[in-house]
Amino acid sequence: MTSSALPGPDAPTTPGMDAAATVRVEQAGLDALARALEDPAGLGGAFEQAVAMLLGISGRVVITGIGKSGHVARKIQSTLASTGTPSFTSTLPRPLTEIWA
Repeated sequence: MTSSALPGPDAPTTPGMDAAATVRVEQAGLDALARALEDPAGLGGAFEQAVAMLLGISGRVVITGIGKSGHVARKIQSTLASTGTPSFTSTLPRPLTEIWA
């Protein structure tokens, strides 16, 4: 087994080996993200544009979501608040099935 290969399903592993494999998988994902952010024609340009938009806002940032995305919206709003960016969430208080029934 090479240092970058994951063990097969029948290979004996230890918690340390499993943790190291997890770190390698996450590292590969972060490397791919770094390469994408370095591409100005791809994700890098879109990310730069999104950051410029957020920095140029004179009012509040509105984050919306329903269900799980509503929970994520509240977490993003909390992060923005901690950085001094005025924001609020707009989520539905109850499931859509109750509203549309």
